[in-house]
Amino acid sequence: MRRLAFICLALLALTAAIRADDAWDKQVADYKASQKRPSLWKRTQGREALALTRDVRAIPILAADYKSAEKPRDQVQFLCAALATRYCNSKDCVDALETWRGAHSRAEDAWLWYRTLRIYTNWRSVDDVKAIIRNAELDVFLRAAALEAIAARQDAGLLELASELLLNLPQDKRRWVLAESCMSVLTQQPVTDKAFKPPAEQLARVLDMESAPEHTKLVIARAFRRIFNAEHAYLAAAPWLKKLEGDNGRVPSRTLAQPAFLGLQAEGARICYVIDLSDSMLTPLTEQEKRDLRNPVTGHRKQDGEEPEPQPDPDVAALPWDSINTRFDAAREFLKLSLRKLTTEQHFAVAAFGTQAALLEACPGMQQVNEKRIAKSIEELDAIKPGLANGKPTLRGMTNLHGGLQRAFQCKSKGLIKDYEYVDWLGFEQGADTIFLLSDGKQSWSDWDCIDKADDTDVSGNPESGGDLGEKGEHPELHFYGPYVDQRHMLEDLERMNLFRKAEIHAIGIGEAEEATLRAIAQIGNGQLRLVGKK
Repeated sequence: MRRLAFICLALLALTAAIRADDAWDKQVADYKASQKRPSLWKRTQGREALALTRDVRAIPILAADYKSAEKPRDQVQFLCAALATRYCNSKDCVDALETWRGAHSRAEDAWLWYRTLRIYTNWRSVDDVKAIIRNAELDVFLRAAALEAIAARQDAGLLELASELLLNLPQDKRRWVLAESCMSVLTQQPVTDKAFKPPAEQLARVLDMESAPEHTKLVIARAFRRIFNAEHAYLAAAPWLKKLEGDNGRVPSRTLAQPAFLGLQAEGARICYVIDLSDSMLTPLTEQEKRDLRNPVTGHRKQDGEEPEPQPDPDVAALPWDSINTRFDAAREFLKLSLRKLTTEQHFAVAAFGTQAALLEACPGMQQVNEKRIAKSIEELDAIKPGLANGKPTLRGMTNLHGGLQRAFQCKSKGLIKDYEYVDWLGFEQGADTIFLLSDGKQSWSDWDCIDKADDTDVSGNPESGGDLGEKGEHPELHFYGPYVDQRHMLEDLERMNLFRKAEIHAIGIGEAEEATLRAIAQIGNGQLRLVGKK
């Protein structure tokens, strides 16, 4: 009887295994079919469905896609790395992920290293990752990615490791990326740890080094401002050395100019404004929004975390309020006000996004502030006029939020960095260190859109307005948006863009702006969030 029961159980197990293999074979077949689609959105959906199986066999397939990525090569690689590690993160997946990581060792692969090493440390030894960080033969960005992957861990040896690294920075001019990642460690570890002081003193003294890039000094100063809840990001060692000794007395020190936009104040030298010009920005302002715009909160948060009280601003009062009727009117006037207040020590760029995202023609890069450039940029903004499409007001179409943010990170002194902007040294030297984002809605479009065959489950309609929805399977072909219209993909890619650059991102929402998305964006950029008209 027992023998019969055992045979029955074995047969059931065999049947289940056969069914599982059949399901896997179908999954792979569906994935292969998806990869023949013209649309990157459809190909990404196919890859995500494969990763969602959480089957370790999905990893080498996605790794092969990564190695032989189609155009746009960098974006496909970023998506493959993010999708695989989002779902295939169990203990059984570690070896396959390590095989994938080990096959790629260029700076451009830093995102893959960061994602896979975060999983590795959950199941294996953190000491292995520390060995990677210490390996002087590796590219600086890969070592920094490994350090970022473990920076938040409560590990007694991380502060000692940071001190060790700072004493042995490589000769590569990009060595300062490693120093900035050491600062990431300090922001995650308790100040009360006795091992905190040595690396903190080393990093504070970088502020007085002539050889250190301005970008690195700003990253360090901003991080100390957050650690000590200080009023300013002081660009000298003395104030921070005093605080490390427990002395909170004031020390005269250089600070950066403080650009402000719609009541949010920052500290930065290279500012990019990312402005929503989607059709919904033509929506009339509510009375509550108008009152809120007239009385902006100005200044930094107090040390107890509370926002300062709204203060009357004569410059805001002097705006042409009789002609400020729509969200776009308000965005334009406040942007012009902010541009006029920039100093000649600063650089600026403006990235406008609708269906497409692009820099202003008057300022085709991160340009130093001068009277002529500001005047030309304001003239171009004033020339933007609404139109009509199908009897409805139109501006620049959909909401390509990801595209706008990406232009901010791609921006250099002349034009845009083409590929792998997050590890391009020009971005650190010439790119934005401060980003002001203004948007009024959920993203409804992204780059890499494409005409493709419609599936039975696809519904036609206007993703900006949500109106004019068709029936499923109504059209043989549809115009599909790019993959970053998916909030998950967009936020993960923003994390990638800012992994090393550490730009401060301040977000302003108006109208139906999706608060959770804007809040997540501000958190990734260690910035502030303001919601106009909402309490």
